[in-house]
Amino acid sequence: MKYSLYISLFCLMMMANFAQAQQLVDKVVAQVGSEYVLLSDVEKQFSYLMETQGAISDEERCDVLEGLMAQKIMIDQAKLDSIVISDAEVSQQLDFRIESILRQMNGDTDFFEEYYGQTVNEVKDWMRVNMREMLLSDRMR
Repeated sequence: MKYSLYISLFCLMMMANFAQAQQLVDKVVAQVGSEYVLLSDVEKQFSYLMETQGAISDEERCDVLEGLMAQKIMIDQAKLDSIVISDAEVSQQLDFRIESILRQMNGDTDFFEEYYGQTVNEVKDWMRVNMREMLLSDRMR
């Protein structure tokens, strides 16, 4: 009896672990050259549009995906053309972006951290890849 209880508990724990492993982490929704558009990127854009505009139409949803794919085309072409964005340039742009956000928040870093749920440096790290891609895309235009 005691062993069957242990076996039952073990099985329940294994099933719980298996169920957690089945959760979707991210998904590729489009591939452009060597670049990928992730579902999480599309959903971030949807969330931003919904916050700024309210409800979004199906056409606007298509526009989001189309815009992300166009950006990935530019990034892929920039890589093929060997366009390089230096770490210093990325850092400079990130510093400018964070400073402008902080200016809008009257320099209140506590409010910044509360709003974003992360420290200034964590937000910079999170934004670094996106900033590099944006600079590559802009350089190609």
